[in-house]
Amino acid sequence: MNEKVNALVLIYQANLQAAKANLLTYLNSSVGVGEHPDTVGECAKLVDKMAHAKGCLDLLQEMFPPQQSQVEGE
Repeated sequence: MNEKVNALVLIYQANLQAAKANLLTYLNSSVGVGEHPDTVGECAKLVDKMAHAKGCLDLLQEMFPPQQSQVEGE
């Protein structure tokens, strides 16, 4: 995988993990989200971000599959 594709994968993995962490905060700790009265709406936005990142990762893997080692078994 070339460096640009690898960088894209890392960006979308980070976006996915950040949205997941924020979603877990909304779901598990009402103290951390006191300034957001529409927590369900905010959760929906985070799920959308996660779905987008996952879709982008899936597309990158489909278009640029990880290449296996040239010499296997050594």
